[in-house]
Amino acid sequence: MTKFYELSTAERLDQLVADGLLSESDTVLLRDGGLNADIASRMVENHIGDFPVPLGLAEHFLIDGEQYLIPMATEEPSVIAAAGNAAQRIARSGGFHTDSTRGGITAQIVFRSGRSGDSVDAIDEDADGADATHGGANGDISSSAILAEMNVAGSAADSQQTKNPWRDFLHAHIARISEIAQQAHPTLASHGGGLRSVSVRWTGDIGAVEHGTMHGGMLNQAGNCAENNAKSAAVNSAGAYARTCTGEFIEFDLLIDSGAAMGANTVNTIAEAVSRYLADQLPQYELLMAILSNCAPQQRARARACIDAELLATKDMPGTQVAERIAAASRFAQMSELRDATHNKGIMNGINAVVLASGNDTRNVNAAAYADLSERHRTWTDWRFDGERLIGEIDMPMPIGSVGGAISTLPMAKLTMRLLRQPSAETLMGIIASVGLASNLSAMRALVTRGIQAGHMNLQLQSLAMMAGAQGNEAEELIRWLRANPRQASLAAAQEQLRRLRGE
Repeated sequence: MTKFYELSTAERLDQLVADGLLSESDTVLLRDGGLNADIASRMVENHIGDFPVPLGLAEHFLIDGEQYLIPMATEEPSVIAAAGNAAQRIARSGGFHTDSTRGGITAQIVFRSGRSGDSVDAIDEDADGADATHGGANGDISSSAILAEMNVAGSAADSQQTKNPWRDFLHAHIARISEIAQQAHPTLASHGGGLRSVSVRWTGDIGAVEHGTMHGGMLNQAGNCAENNAKSAAVNSAGAYARTCTGEFIEFDLLIDSGAAMGANTVNTIAEAVSRYLADQLPQYELLMAILSNCAPQQRARARACIDAELLATKDMPGTQVAERIAAASRFAQMSELRDATHNKGIMNGINAVVLASGNDTRNVNAAAYADLSERHRTWTDWRFDGERLIGEIDMPMPIGSVGGAISTLPMAKLTMRLLRQPSAETLMGIIASVGLASNLSAMRALVTRGIQAGHMNLQLQSLAMMAGAQGNEAEELIRWLRANPRQASLAAAQEQLRRLRGE
């Protein structure tokens, strides 16, 4: 039986129609490119055309007991094949198991003092500073401390009864803030979303601090950030520091559940509406901005896979040795800043390809993912070998949606979602995380065995043939010649051989 990757593009489309995964109209969409000027000109300014990126399907993904063909949009050779290759090995050992958390997106409403020191009077001496976080990587006191936090029902996040004017402020205004948030986006509640909590913090201008410090106790739910509690001794001086620091900012953080959408526009709309109300209540402060944060620790995707070591073997290396070397490469990535960048890029090869194909925002996902890293937490994946199985896990922010924006506008994104059987946002998060874990496994297996270039070579030769100008059957002949003469695989040599084939 001919394998899927051995078919021509037309034959692949015919098979997908025969399997009931595509309709005839879908194949027309795929052949024509899927985007007309009427749609495109309303999505970007000064539209002049489209910039197509190849769309392929990664095979063999078994995720939470369901089989998937996963659309991936990428220009980089071997990304799709590599993900499918790793997924096949993982499927033989039980597949991927995922878990996703959609805790909301944070909007920041930021005020600053009208004059130096104005904020000092607003922070009462007895205001509780116990939620301040520890120093940054340089040992300085954190620039941020939560002064009060309250959910929309008016319950404080802590039960301490110390005098706290900011807690009193939130208690007095939380009902109105919640009402304004609902009015700003009336349909959000019907989709299961809405404002969940509001916190207020001071942030002093003492320079840059590492991720996890900027956001105080709010990040204690978010994996690596839990370790911030370890140096809580530093918080005792935070309250006093707040009263000696000038130029502080007062920041209201609104945690908003955006439902099944990613929710950037929704969150920004709510933030701006609430900011106008808060500005009226706090005339002693200057409203600086209201905007969502792309730091998204409450939106996390996790995937896990256990692979029998024998399935990792190569012709020259037993599976146990391959598994042990992959685990060692994973440890090295946590130690080396030169390696972790490339390790993470390999993960994002898969992540970005699915995010783009689904119509989600690749810049948003990248911003959230990299904001999650620190010197103590250099990558999102971890691989270990227990003597029989290689166990891999990925845990990373994943602020995506399954409806709204380009997902519901771009014809190709809508087709992608149909191929994925219209997943919920949580399911899509797990799918994307699984592809990232598979991409990571494939890259590391190649690196610790035959090297990365061997897997890239065939598609690189195809690209070289196209660059030389080969078309149709002559491209296949030129690729065969390049494969037989790898040391001559240069553009000049390919162009010369093409001239010979043409009898020029």
